[in-house]
Amino acid sequence: MSTTKIPHVSEEEENYLRLHLLMTGISSRAVRVLFDKEFSPVCLDATIKKETGKLIDLKNKRIINGAQWDLLFPRVALLGKLPDFMKSSTKFTKLALEGNLFTGEFYFLIDRSDLTVGFEFEYMSYTCNFQFLKAVKRLGGLDMDEECKELRSKHLDQSTVPWNIRVQIIQILDQWQNNDEYFVETKAAKHVLKCIQENSCVTITASSGVGKTATLQHVVLKMAEEGYDVLLVTNPHNIIEYYNPNQKTLFVIDNFCGTYSINQSDLYTWEPVMKRIEGLIQKSLIKIIVACRIQVYKDNKFEALSIFKTNVCNLLSEDLCLSQAEKESIAEIHLQTEASEIIQYSNLYECFPLLCKLYRDNTELNITEFFQNPFSVYEAEIEQLKKKEIFGKYCALALCVMFNNELKKEVLTEEIDKETKRIIKNTCEACRLQRSTSRLMLLDELDTLEHTFLKKENGVYRTIHNKLFDFFSYYFGKMIIQCVIKNSHYMFISERFSFKREKRYGTVYHCCTTTIPSNVHSKNG
Repeated sequence: MSTTKIPHVSEEEENYLRLHLLMTGISSRAVRVLFDKEFSPVCLDATIKKETGKLIDLKNKRIINGAQWDLLFPRVALLGKLPDFMKSSTKFTKLALEGNLFTGEFYFLIDRSDLTVGFEFEYMSYTCNFQFLKAVKRLGGLDMDEECKELRSKHLDQSTVPWNIRVQIIQILDQWQNNDEYFVETKAAKHVLKCIQENSCVTITASSGVGKTATLQHVVLKMAEEGYDVLLVTNPHNIIEYYNPNQKTLFVIDNFCGTYSINQSDLYTWEPVMKRIEGLIQKSLIKIIVACRIQVYKDNKFEALSIFKTNVCNLLSEDLCLSQAEKESIAEIHLQTEASEIIQYSNLYECFPLLCKLYRDNTELNITEFFQNPFSVYEAEIEQLKKKEIFGKYCALALCVMFNNELKKEVLTEEIDKETKRIIKNTCEACRLQRSTSRLMLLDELDTLEHTFLKKENGVYRTIHNKLFDFFSYYFGKMIIQCVIKNSHYMFISERFSFKREKRYGTVYHCCTTTIPSNVHSKNG
């Protein structure tokens, strides 16, 4: 183990990072080498069908769990338990070639570790015996053995990425890996992967709910398997700051240049450094992949971002849009036996993949009604809150709109300025609550809405998907329009409202834009 320390990082944390790099980088590729020998990617599907009887037997013995069975894909944790591959010893001692796969189970122990001193001793003892590294060598050959040796002694403080940022990226990618279990590899995903492999810059575009973010995440994970250092960034200055000329790097940006319409501030940030970014991506080690909504991409102002117009994957195009077979596969992986009940509605909305995910997360909804008219179902639920005078939850959703889908927990728990207090009091009043309503009560209401309407990430409440926020914005924009106009974020107003009969050129408007009636316009000056 190297004695080189990363500033302000404990030895346990440094060891954890080394092990994470080993498991998610070198080891996954080593296992892939063996998998491709045993199950050629070309004939994997045929092999699975041929061995269906054995797979059923493993499922009955509960060696294969439900999620793995749905995927019908042999994962590391799964194959580590297959009788033909398993050795009697689970102490990572004498491992045959196939037995090396079981070593993959060690990753799950590390992933659950709280990095205590005890963990440090276990880790040191384990690596000193070289069993895990030997397994990688036997699986991946001498080249990967050299990579392991380099990782054991390399100076991690040479990274251009701050430690705290690196940890956040690792956590996000772990979540993406979990999400990917429900991803169906479509022809669009294969095309996007091929594009980023062959080009330095790729843009994925589509309307909300079609699957551009899921496709982005899947492709990014594939590129990580190929040895790319994946860095999630929000602006061009991150690319310049984190650029490493000696490392294959994939920079990733979701919701590029705006969520609902093009963000002028983002545009101003990119324009001055475009030439510099172009110079960087001309080097073979640097790639950039972004995803943006179709209305952002089609805005005339987007023309200034020329490098993001060179290789575009439009998931709504005739070549890349979902086939009927792909839609059926998506329904089956999310809904299982209920898929047959709604497949007839798969062409009603472009956001069919999103609807499958939303229903999987909230199965109490009526499935046929939801897929026939999903947002009318949500509207009916919100109307029920109002009808039954459950104004706390009603107000909690309205607050998410007022704070432009970025409602921080601290707004309801810490000291706040007069303007923020005013917004909360006005929203309570518009939602038929007392102006003096406790902020802690509103926080409790927000927590009850998690996993149905909302999610909480790093202390920030947001809708579970941007498409749902589109609906909430439109709904509350109609129901409490005066309150929304007077109290919501200025960016929300500019993106979500238009004046009656006003014509604007050069901007593609979103279907949930609210028209301001003339009487409301005159009242607000």
